Formats: sequence, C-alpha cells, structure tokens
Amino acid sequence: MTETSSNPPETAVKAASNITDKERHSRAIETILAKLTNSYEASHYHPYLEDNDVGAFDLSVDDDGNLLGVGVDLKASFTGTAYIPKPRNLLTITPYGETSLEPGARVYGAALMIGHNQFRRIAKMPNGRHAIFVALDYATGAFLYENTGWPVAVAFRPSNVKSVVEILRQKFPRSQIVVCLNNEDGKSHGRDKARREARKRGAVVVYPQFSHEERNHSLISYNDMAMFSGPDRTLRGLMGQIEKETANRKPPAQPSAPESADSYGEATVCRR
Repeated sequence: MTETSSNPPETAVKAASNITDKERHSRAIETILAKLTNSYEASHYHPYLEDNDVGAFDLSVDDDGNLLGVGVDLKASFTGTAYIPKPRNLLTITPYGETSLEPGARVYGAALMIGHNQFRRIAKMPNGRHAIFVALDYATGAFLYENTGWPVAVAFRPSNVKSVVEILRQKFPRSQIVVCLNNEDGKSHGRDKARREARKRGAVVVYPQFSHEERNHSLISYNDMAMFSGPDRTLRGLMGQIEKETANRKPPAQPSAPESADSYGEATVCRR
C-alpha cells in the first residue's frame, strides 16, 4: 500500500511562500469582513462577559457563540475629530475565554477601541481633563471604561503597546496616556519591555499590585482584582499608582509644529 503524506504538494508550498505580507493581510481583511457580515450584535449575557462582569462594547457574536471585536488601524481610523473604523485585525473570544487574532492580519498599530465616541466629548471639555487608557485584554479595557468613562485602546499584546502608544501620542499629543499592563508571574520580560517603550513616549505605565491573598488566587489583571477584591479597592490602587507615576515622570516633549485638529488639550486623569 502506498503511503500518503499529510504535507502539501511542493507546488502549493512554493505558491504559499510567494504570497507577500501585503497579500496575506489583504486576504485576512476579506475574511474579517465576511465574519463581521455574518455576525450579530453581542449582549452582556455572553458567558465570557458574565464571567468577567463587564459589558459588551462594539462586540458582535458569530454562529458559534464567539465574540468578535474589531482591531482598527489607529492611524487610519482617526481623521481630525472624526472616527471612521478601518479594520486591521479581529479579536475572537470563545465562550470559555480563549482568545485569538486573525491569522495573516497585522497586529502592529491595531487596537480594539472601547468608548471611541468619548473623543468628541473630550474635545468639548474645559481644560481637557481626560485620559486615554491602553489595556492588553478586553475585560480589563471594559472595566476601565465602565468605571472611569475614558476611552480605552486594547492593544492585544505587550509587543504592540509601543505602536499603539506612539500613534495615540501623534493623534492626541496633549492627552495623558495610561498603559495598564498585567502582572503575571514568569512573564515579566514582555511587560518590562512594553513599560520601557511606553514611558519613552510619555505614557504613564501601571500594573496591578496584588496582596499576598490575591496572588495566591493567580490574579493577573485589574479586572481580576476587581472581581476578587471589588472595584473600589481596585480603582483606589489604580489611581494611586497613576498619581505616583505621573509625579515621577518627565512630561513628553511637545510637538514643534502647530497643533492639528487631532489635538484635544492638556489632560489629567479624573474619575467620572
């Protein structure tokens, strides 16, 4: 009996290797748009959202019950004060909390925006008292938005924090950008690198400081802390860290060119 191989034919492998990154990304965008077309608006009754006690913000659900969140191209989606989302990636969250990004789609410069409509509100606020948060996961981003009222960019990975902060700094040069990283044992390298890169770009960087009891329960994020110890304890710790980090850092260099329509005024963190 002739053995069959599970490997693809040599011609197929060669053809696949000839696909450029641009073509691969273009095909991924087509897949993303098709998935979104066949999805419907998510409700807060989804198992993942209920388990994390957060709402559904700009999420949809596919026929398999997976949550879908669009990672927009930050640079292309903000034009002046207008926000026109341009898909760049797609976050998929299963009912069991497993997450993945769209294969072939670019991650660099992509973020899931929670509360993007707040940018118009920010533009009208006296003295620009506001912040833009950057988080790594949807649950933390939703917790921050629900409890502060300020918009959140979910960057998906520590390696993408640099590009997200860089673009937000270009688009909103006077905004206070606060990066909320996770605090996970054994994974400090990616966190520390993201922290260095974000601070270079004038962002305030914080991560949850767990008590001994909280650490024994394997908590890693601000939302985990809120679920275990309550939102008040979590927000007190978060705002205290932001104040401390703000006092200890140097302000970012202001752009020498005249401010564009993307500028929204000087900012400080405040709670709604």
